[in-house]
Amino acid sequence: MSELYLNPFIFIGKQKDQYFINTGLNLPILLTGQQAEFLMTPGSFQEQKLSESFTADELERLMNAGCLIPLQFNMLDRNSRTRGYFHELGMLQQYDNLCKKHVFLLGAGALGTHLGWGLCALGITKFTILDYDIIEESNLNRQILYTSKDIGELKTEVLKKHLLEINPKCEIITLNRKIISGGDLYDVIPPDCDLVIRGIDTPMQISEWVFSACEWLKKPYISGGTVGTNALLGPCYVPDVTPGYDTVTMNGVSMYGNTSYAIRVCGTGVSSGFAISYVASELMLEAVKILTDQGYNLKYGGRIEIKNLFQNTQSATDSEDSDVNTSQKDRPIKQTLELLLYLLFAFLTMTVVTIFFPCNTFLLLYAYLMVSTIGYFLWKHSLQQPPFAS
Repeated sequence: MSELYLNPFIFIGKQKDQYFINTGLNLPILLTGQQAEFLMTPGSFQEQKLSESFTADELERLMNAGCLIPLQFNMLDRNSRTRGYFHELGMLQQYDNLCKKHVFLLGAGALGTHLGWGLCALGITKFTILDYDIIEESNLNRQILYTSKDIGELKTEVLKKHLLEINPKCEIITLNRKIISGGDLYDVIPPDCDLVIRGIDTPMQISEWVFSACEWLKKPYISGGTVGTNALLGPCYVPDVTPGYDTVTMNGVSMYGNTSYAIRVCGTGVSSGFAISYVASELMLEAVKILTDQGYNLKYGGRIEIKNLFQNTQSATDSEDSDVNTSQKDRPIKQTLELLLYLLFAFLTMTVVTIFFPCNTFLLLYAYLMVSTIGYFLWKHSLQQPPFAS
């Protein structure tokens, strides 16, 4: 048996004169006072010393419960609690790899600042940040890390400064540039970046541009924001895992590939810190999944979800949705009823056909079934077309 250490993230408790180890959802492990004092001794434990205080069965239970582990945590390290979290998940190696990743923050506004802070605090040390705007007082209700002292300064430089205050070991590149065409993205997306985070919403085509560029460059991508008082989550993309940009739909209509876009000529959208925090938390988990090679488990992969934060209602859109407000629970029931009605209609009409046209019945029935089936699916397809579609 190699050297073992007490897992610093398990709790040794005491109730009256009884010591115990709280192992989470499992039953606590009872300890004698002598055993508790022994486990709380600093340093490592050798096999001989352990066997003097615990039976073989007790040691096995402590090992299986993760109370004794073969590695020592540096509890003074900035990432010690995060490493402990991923150790509990059995993903410590994936986390150590995550810390070496390169993240491209496309925008240093609300979403960019929240995710920049979150990923820097998580342990990532390499960022590229792109923005061209300056900090205004109206930004401070939702753009984390910025303060009144930063008003009038470039967002990229201020965000870089504050991230370095969190971790001076970070390597941060800033690009003070405005994206005005899809081609610009191919110049600014770092070839070695491991994740692109879209935190800008202008020009109107930016979502399509970024998604298309990331698909072409094979770069994972996450996005989101707010629409009025609703949270907008997704779409997120992982090459060769999630659907591509040309399959994402909303209200049964392709999200991208339109020949013209509406342009906002007046007005400002509403926003709040808690709405952005909610979106950022959801997308932070998507980012962690991507950066730990779990892109297959994304919640918003190739789809968009709009959530009303106050009415507890939500609608998901993907390539199979025909209406953003259609309940996900009701859709299978509706489709089943439609299919049953079609089968009933086919049965009744085929019965009429066999009565009035007795000759060549088999071929006639076969032809009729094919024609009616094609007609049914054409009808279903027509229901999914947008009004006034050309």
